[in-house]
Amino acid sequence: MQELNLLPTLSVAENLFLNRLPRAGAFRFCWIDRRKLREDARAAMAQVGLDAIDLDTLVGELGIGHQQMVEIARNISVPRDCSIIGFDDIELGRFTYPALSSVGQSVRALGDLVAQTLIDRIAGTSKDNSRASGRRRVMSPKLIVRESTATWAGAARRNLAA
Repeated sequence: MQELNLLPTLSVAENLFLNRLPRAGAFRFCWIDRRKLREDARAAMAQVGLDAIDLDTLVGELGIGHQQMVEIARNISVPRDCSIIGFDDIELGRFTYPALSSVGQSVRALGDLVAQTLIDRIAGTSKDNSRASGRRRVMSPKLIVRESTATWAGAARRNLAA
């Protein structure tokens, strides 16, 4: 069983940023900036798909599954800690938080290639009339970088600092 390092008498938002609570005030050592805490907590919970949970709920009142997700949200930040890349550049990837980076392929170019291959085979002008010929057509994918991947320079700086 996984041991959770959450304080049951604190809220979800407070548990998420317990070791790095945003400060407010002239000297930034006296008061917690509740507005910033809620914004950051909302973003962290959205990354693990729990944006429906009230951030003011005490962690002790949550079920064990939700407590585990709070623990995950507290310890993992995309793209700071890990980068996520999808495939096929689905339309929904643009609207997730953070926006999903993806490896994409032109559906139009793929369709053109398939259609031309089919036309060539029907007309008998195809250079690879047998499947055993091993001839392949390669299409170059493109990397669509959005918010779910860290920049290379940022990753290199973190590795050098470690």
